[in-house]
Amino acid sequence: MIGASPSRRLVQRSERPGRGDPSPWFAAVLSAVLPGAGQWYAGRRGRAVGFLVLIGLAPIGAAFVAGRGADWLLEVVVQPKWLWVLFGANLAVVVLRLLAALDAYVVAGGALPRGVGPWVAGLLLAGVIAAPHVVVADYTLEAIDVLETVFVAGELAPLSERIDELLEAGVDPDDLGPPASTTTAPATTSTTSAASTSVPSSTTEATGPPETTTTTTEPDPAAAFADFADRFGLDRVTVVLAGGDAGPGRWSLRTDVMIVATVDLRARTAVLFGLSRDLAEAPLPDEIDQSFLDMELDYAWRQEQYDAEQEGREPVPIDPETFESCRCFPDRLNAIWTYTNTFVRTYPDSPDPGMEALRRTLGILLGIRVDYYVLVDFAGFVDLVDAVGGVEVTLREPIDVAFSPAKEGEDPVAIDLPAGTHLLDGRTALAYVRDRTDSNDGARMTRQRCMLRALAGAADAGTLLTRFPDIAAAVRAAATTSIPVDALPELIRIAASLEAGDIATQAIGYPQHSDGINWKGLPLVDVGEVQATVQRALAAAAAGGGEGFSADECG
Repeated sequence: MIGASPSRRLVQRSERPGRGDPSPWFAAVLSAVLPGAGQWYAGRRGRAVGFLVLIGLAPIGAAFVAGRGADWLLEVVVQPKWLWVLFGANLAVVVLRLLAALDAYVVAGGALPRGVGPWVAGLLLAGVIAAPHVVVADYTLEAIDVLETVFVAGELAPLSERIDELLEAGVDPDDLGPPASTTTAPATTSTTSAASTSVPSSTTEATGPPETTTTTTEPDPAAAFADFADRFGLDRVTVVLAGGDAGPGRWSLRTDVMIVATVDLRARTAVLFGLSRDLAEAPLPDEIDQSFLDMELDYAWRQEQYDAEQEGREPVPIDPETFESCRCFPDRLNAIWTYTNTFVRTYPDSPDPGMEALRRTLGILLGIRVDYYVLVDFAGFVDLVDAVGGVEVTLREPIDVAFSPAKEGEDPVAIDLPAGTHLLDGRTALAYVRDRTDSNDGARMTRQRCMLRALAGAADAGTLLTRFPDIAAAVRAAATTSIPVDALPELIRIAASLEAGDIATQAIGYPQHSDGINWKGLPLVDVGEVQATVQRALAAAAAGGGEGFSADECG
């Protein structure tokens, strides 16, 4: 440079690497890819070994996880404590990579960048390093949020706060349910018939499982059944799966889809009991069996008027003082949630009082222990089917039908398909399970059971892992459940290891399980016949198959 002193020219030349000098930026990139590689390139071998040893723990951990398989990994990622460990490990790795890149730049002779260009390059390199770790962190926090908000993991808001919120929303104090102190029976006390003696069952009430521990041996998918059975002293675990019809243009939610899924933990088989939404006079649990006396009186009077008209006589007035309650819910089974969803005084420990009332009612109706419940609305069902990549079903007949949309602003849900096997997305799957055109409620229940069976078959461990963000978003937005988060590891493995052929389906509805028709045209449920059917199906499941254990209705 003209006019510059010899010492000035010497300083400027020393800041630029020569042909044999290491490039600071190249060293930084090498250590961004593999911490320690840039230091090795710069000739700082001892420093390089330190970074390489630290980062070497990551592939060792990855190899360990890969060796355990997808089922074991799925078990881990549904436990918040291990997800927080993953979050911390991910943070440590990204910090290590950033420090390694910066250190490599410095030891290779790099100085503080001058000008906008070098700073942009540095920030770009840091962004490239951090990007995959940001994705992992987002995935982890999403999973933790779902587990801690949807599944039972902590305490609910104080009862007084829940009551105040309902009263502020305009709920009548009489609709908060009877006080919890009136509860005299456990949620799922069995009222099984004599046939039940041949089928093992638990008589204890479901409680939150203890802290889950991860196994350290090669996982066996079948081991989850035995693990769950041994830990909780159960021969089977049972969940109510309800689909709510809340959506555009609907004033409330009714559980139009009610399926009780019970898994025999010893035989490793399952039965899906689909219950007709139209069944009337289902027996209620003790704590709410006097909650609908006014409705009972009204229905009894209407029934008397109907009978008198059919018999050509004058109706006989009903005396409320001598009227004997049926201790049942006089309307459709699918309306129990609608009338009890604000019963927070009766079920203060449940995140959804309406589903708790339905769970207990179905336990009495079926004569079996029912452990947990899951409620998903129309929009959630659509998102869930899409999240698993769709479900494959076999249509026995062509179907061409349209329904109102599951979400505001969407076009009507439509399906027009010939008979045969088809892969359905969320919207067409919803139309498939809702359709009653040229059929009846029994045919619709069959499609619902087959859809759930197909969905269970599609939700293997690999699918649950690779599509977890979408599945988690669908569950968080539209699901309510009483399943404890500590029970998830085994339950997830159980669900993922069941094949379609391990799952039988059984309808509970008109006319087989009906004892007449009331004035509204609703079938009155025959509790004895329902329980006899359930016990036959459970006996077949315990035997691992046989009569009554068939999936032929699903094609």
